[in-house]
Amino acid sequence: MPTVDETVDGWIRHFASADRDLRWEAAEEELSMPLLPGVIVAGRIDARGIIPDTTDGHHFFGEWKTASKFSKSGWREKWRFSPQSLTYGLLLRETHPEVDRFTIRVAFKSDPPTFDHEWFSYSPVEIATWRSEVERIATEIIGLRSMVKMEYWSLNPLNCYKYGPKYACPYVHACTHAEWSVRQPGAPAVYTPHLQVMRDALAQPTPPLVLDATAITQYLECPEAFRRRYIRGEEELPSEALQFGSAFHTHLDSYYRQLINGAHFPTEGASAWPNA
Repeated sequence: MPTVDETVDGWIRHFASADRDLRWEAAEEELSMPLLPGVIVAGRIDARGIIPDTTDGHHFFGEWKTASKFSKSGWREKWRFSPQSLTYGLLLRETHPEVDRFTIRVAFKSDPPTFDHEWFSYSPVEIATWRSEVERIATEIIGLRSMVKMEYWSLNPLNCYKYGPKYACPYVHACTHAEWSVRQPGAPAVYTPHLQVMRDALAQPTPPLVLDATAITQYLECPEAFRRRYIRGEEELPSEALQFGSAFHTHLDSYYRQLINGAHFPTEGASAWPNA
């Protein structure tokens, strides 16, 4: 598997021409919007910009992904209708209504790494449908959260080892649907939200429900796993893939912020790059 530096260096070389043709306006931008009384939808998009191909230009947002080298087939269909992309589409429609399309770029962790991309757009009907789904999810969570005597929420054993033994659900060894012979030692670490709006909400006497794309996906995959992380506040142990993706996004955040400021970013090696 390639290193993070090799993957980001390859990304910059692969997308250099496209990046020069786009006008970048924001990177790692945190957005939020009210959904229902006491419910906020939030997220942090990877990038936002303009395609200057017309008089007014087309506004877009971008999402950067890393993926296994074995997942090249069907990735467009997967991400076009993923809860993550749909949630970002909903956020952008509310906070930046001028945005009319989005691009997804993927770095496949082959050796050497390979890259792909696609452009998409959501219709008003698709966004309205997803908004209704998120409202339904939020209403369900509020109802479940009020039932404090529930031992656990709905379980989904199909999700425990969805990506194989190496990427098991982080809560599987202490879950409630079986008596596992191996349990994680000690008390779980405390979950620290990555979005400022979530941290601000937790400080309120009656915190609102804040949902981002990860939380929505977690709830759809397994409500009990959602409860452990977002209601009980248990932190998941960082997987190899999560650590790789986090470092990858940190490097690209630096790169796109410098593009926004008009810099010509060096490609000699990620270890030598200047800070954002």
